[in-house]
Amino acid sequence: MPDPWDGYHDELKAALRRIIVSHRPDHGIDPNGDAAKRHSTSGRLHEETAYGVVTDAAREGGNVVARKPLEALSENEIDRVRDPLLRQKLRDHLAPLLGDDRALEEAKTRLIAVRKAKDAKAIERAKAEIDRLKKENKDRRKSGAKDFRAALADFGKTYRVRRVRLVKPEAGLITIRDRAGHPYKAYSAGDNLRVELFERADKTWGREIVTAFDANRLDFRPAWRDIVPESKLLWYVHKNDLVKLLVDGEEHVMRVVSIWDRYLQLAGHEETNLAERYRDGEFKWVFANYDKLKDLKFRRVTVSAAGELRDPAKKP
Repeated sequence: MPDPWDGYHDELKAALRRIIVSHRPDHGIDPNGDAAKRHSTSGRLHEETAYGVVTDAAREGGNVVARKPLEALSENEIDRVRDPLLRQKLRDHLAPLLGDDRALEEAKTRLIAVRKAKDAKAIERAKAEIDRLKKENKDRRKSGAKDFRAALADFGKTYRVRRVRLVKPEAGLITIRDRAGHPYKAYSAGDNLRVELFERADKTWGREIVTAFDANRLDFRPAWRDIVPESKLLWYVHKNDLVKLLVDGEEHVMRVVSIWDRYLQLAGHEETNLAERYRDGEFKWVFANYDKLKDLKFRRVTVSAAGELRDPAKKP
């Protein structure tokens, strides 16, 4: 079928590039809730696992502890068993099935060294070696999964152990205290709901991460409002908000996919099937470090019902 007119495809491509895809921001409000009750929420306030609190985190290698069925343990969790005697017995019992990660650790050490030396060919060789060792470990665990589960079951019957206590480091804890004020259990705060970006009196930018749990507390007040005097709020940034910033020297409209403690994880507003395409090497994430946002001319933008991009940097 011939083109309707000369230059049709070029004009169509130009028109498509001008389209800004709008996404529904995740502000933690239940879309089916009562509009008058602004404290209704659509997400979890914290993770479901209740942890015990570890008093000597430095010595035990973690600040919380939780029970887990013995037969559900993974190979990586063996060294997190809290009881040192039980942990050693378990390692001895599983020794024929556990891999040796020393080769992988040595390869990682070599990669650090060649990166410092800025040897491009050596860096590629070290990366290839790491990928090969990771694949070998993955294949070994997959092929030996049935034997590993059988060995755990045998250990449980021999020593009459059904559950073990695992220690782990956990950031952003919600601590539950008894009437005397002593902590006795804790929950992981779960996802970050938003980041608050603010400008200090000296024109530098700061930020504070707000979890879903804190955002739904009636008495919650961000610490920066009291700690950093004469500062002003720039933006609340939530998941699925649209932002504009410099990427490789050019301004792009991006969607906020995840909010992490040190950076925002971004994708182009028109991008879809992110996880699958990233796995296949067809797509790359953009990570925006909070400390560099001002230099990147970062700002939050919106799209009107008519499809117009509303950019605070544009003068009316």
